[in-house]
Amino acid sequence: MICDVSDDNYCYLISCGADRRLCLWDLHQGSLVGIYCDEAGNEAASEESITDIAYAPSRKEFAYSSADRLVYIRKFSKNVEEWTLVHVLQGHESEVSHVIWNSVCQMWVSGSDDCTLRTWSVKPNYNYLDMVTSVTDTQCPITALTCDVLNGSIIAGLQDVIRVYEPETMKQIQTHRGHGTQCGASCTSRSGRQYISISWDSSISIWNAYSYKPTGTEVRWVRLFFCRVRVVTPAVPFCGSGCEGFRWIDVKFRFNLTR
Repeated sequence: MICDVSDDNYCYLISCGADRRLCLWDLHQGSLVGIYCDEAGNEAASEESITDIAYAPSRKEFAYSSADRLVYIRKFSKNVEEWTLVHVLQGHESEVSHVIWNSVCQMWVSGSDDCTLRTWSVKPNYNYLDMVTSVTDTQCPITALTCDVLNGSIIAGLQDVIRVYEPETMKQIQTHRGHGTQCGASCTSRSGRQYISISWDSSISIWNAYSYKPTGTEVRWVRLFFCRVRVVTPAVPFCGSGCEGFRWIDVKFRFNLTR
């Protein structure tokens, strides 16, 4: 998760994991800046493993979810000693596996193994005591979570199904089926016109994004199996089939086309 601080044009990465630590990295220098510690010198930033992390540029805050059923929100600073705890989001009844910041709707969104999605709306001039919370029962653990960069729709992977929710009412507005097994991650294209998901069935799927103005287009599937992709290591230039600087990997693609 990259934090771009505009006052000095530095670029940072915050990493987290099962060791419960939060590490800050300077991407320009390629070096570790620091590791968060509390006042007692404890490096653990949560009670159990940290599962996900997200950044809210408009608020200069970052949130991280944990297996301890909580989401922690801290102020971001180049100095890890100034990562003040702002708020703790409570309500999930099982491990919180995902958290994202919805910049369109100014809300945090969390997904959990308790089969619920929760939205935590925070207006720009409001504090967390004025937060509006909603809960959506998905009937499946959340396996992937992202949001539409244009309209703020919430895209959730629920095992092998992708569901899209309208952010204000959390009404389900789209369903995408095609993966053979659990969806592991999802994102939106830079244009916002497609959703992209990957699955443990070794496939990548591209879907038409939700639009508030229905186009009435007909959807059909075209599948391309085992597309061979050449991966070249940066230090070794391309030098033909006998070169040891690359390897072949087999990837399955699904394209969601309109006509």
